[in-house]
Amino acid sequence: MLKLWVGIVLGSLLALASSAAASERFPLSTDGRYIVDRDGQRFKVQAVNWYGAHLVGEIVGGLDQQSLAHIVNLIKDFGFNAVRLPFSNTMLRTTQPVSADAVRANPQLQNLSPLQVFDATVEALTAAGIVVFLNNHSTYSEWCCGYDANGLWIHSGSPDKMDQNLSQWENDWLMLIERYKNNKAVVAADLRNEVRTGKLGDTILPQIPNWGRGDQNDWHKAAEDLGRKILAVNPDILIVVEGINWWGTIPLLGSGSRPHLMPVRDRPVHLPGNNKLVYAAHNYTHIGPEHNGNASVSKGPLYSELGTEALRQTLDKEWGFVSEPGQFYTAPVWVSEFGAARDNASELDKAWFRDLITYMIDKDLDFAYWPLNHESYGLVSADWSKTLDDDWRIPEMKRLMAAKGFEGTPREVHYSQLDIRRGNDQQNSFREDWLLGANKGTCPDTMRLAGMSQDHRALCTDEASAELLKPAPLTVVAVSESSSLAQGDWASGFTKYECPPQQMVLGFSKHYWGSSGILCSPAQRPLSSSCTTRWFDREDGRGSVKGGDFASGSRKGQCADHEYVAGLAQRDGKASALLCCSID
Repeated sequence: MLKLWVGIVLGSLLALASSAAASERFPLSTDGRYIVDRDGQRFKVQAVNWYGAHLVGEIVGGLDQQSLAHIVNLIKDFGFNAVRLPFSNTMLRTTQPVSADAVRANPQLQNLSPLQVFDATVEALTAAGIVVFLNNHSTYSEWCCGYDANGLWIHSGSPDKMDQNLSQWENDWLMLIERYKNNKAVVAADLRNEVRTGKLGDTILPQIPNWGRGDQNDWHKAAEDLGRKILAVNPDILIVVEGINWWGTIPLLGSGSRPHLMPVRDRPVHLPGNNKLVYAAHNYTHIGPEHNGNASVSKGPLYSELGTEALRQTLDKEWGFVSEPGQFYTAPVWVSEFGAARDNASELDKAWFRDLITYMIDKDLDFAYWPLNHESYGLVSADWSKTLDDDWRIPEMKRLMAAKGFEGTPREVHYSQLDIRRGNDQQNSFREDWLLGANKGTCPDTMRLAGMSQDHRALCTDEASAELLKPAPLTVVAVSESSSLAQGDWASGFTKYECPPQQMVLGFSKHYWGSSGILCSPAQRPLSSSCTTRWFDREDGRGSVKGGDFASGSRKGQCADHEYVAGLAQRDGKASALLCCSID
């Protein structure tokens, strides 16, 4: 008993020491395409998946074979600095103790609930300096990821399973975020694993996810709404959003495809602050862009059958493009699952594994190998006593681990999209209702408006913003027909909203009839009054194309890189011109 008590005390002291050390580098944030620490230095995530808490036993694997501390040391010794820790929603609510046999190598965990064992796992990892990415892997405690009840984050109607509605899913997450709020090494909420077509209730009918329709199956909306709620509870947490792993009708019939992050090109996820979003993607040899792993019904090649160049092009198209700097959708891409079988791998499988690792190295991507566990894809021996060092995958994994990529502080110009077509999109700390009855979009604290579209989307930038933006009371301009900047009427016949002198536009609004006002901020240094009108009522009028096509399918205007937006003109509710004034 004394030995156990001493172990508990030492464990608590280690956790406190780890928490103190973590406070020196955490919380993590994002800077363009990179994850960075509190000092703005790149933090490259080199992670492994340690699964089990989402399965029937509801605890991580290996606790029947080795002590928790021993397994954590295996992870650390291999060189991983992070663990993706899957869980199921049913695990969170299981109250009966875990199986004694399942934790026979860890007697201190006997008589604990699965969630309490999960707590101990998180504490052991973070005390050892390993950061944790919490991952909602499934709703029910079972293996995923076929055509089942775990395809979406919601499910109801199965007589042998609990109902999971949107509120329950959100509340489970908010409970976990609050539970680990004081452990700064719990750095991320990976909202949902492999969103895909799932069973509708207890039928074989499909329930198909989408990206942007606004209904109950809209993954973009669900992720964005939950991400905002999580950040309200703990603003330090990274929000990890996977793309859609499969959409279309019943996968067993081979109808559908893998969009992954392709919808992000038109509709990114927007979160307050613009520095907490990480996208995630998976890739395996046994599936393909239109192949669900069933060769008898699927279309197209497996990823392993594409060949080196076609694989690179496909990955660029599906999710690699998100890591391109200087785009309105730019964000870190975390390859949070990939792996290969130790035995009986074909030459195609081996070539795919090498090509994928080369791609991740070339793209300088964060990653998480699947899995640590002892299985065909795993990295540990049958008794969990050691990590493997004698199979064909290990040199490739060591090559990936050794590729440090960019180190230091990123120095990129950043862009962000605003979209108020269906509601508010306020990305800065000024979230008051600055124009009653209107949908409002506001650039992040470090950004100013650079462009607008006719369908109520906008582009923000931080180029030269550090020398321009001034923390000060903001000005709402509902209607301003006169001009103090431009010579004469800069948009004759149009309704105009213009900032007061020495102020620039940070946000815009729309009522049911269309464009209805702007939000202005004073500058911290004198601004030029040399201005020009950028029209986009008949065709695009862009003084710069930096940031990318922020409003696909709509006419748009954008000030030049050396200009700031001082005003907006509209007719019949459609934004039609920008008043662009020289910064110098």
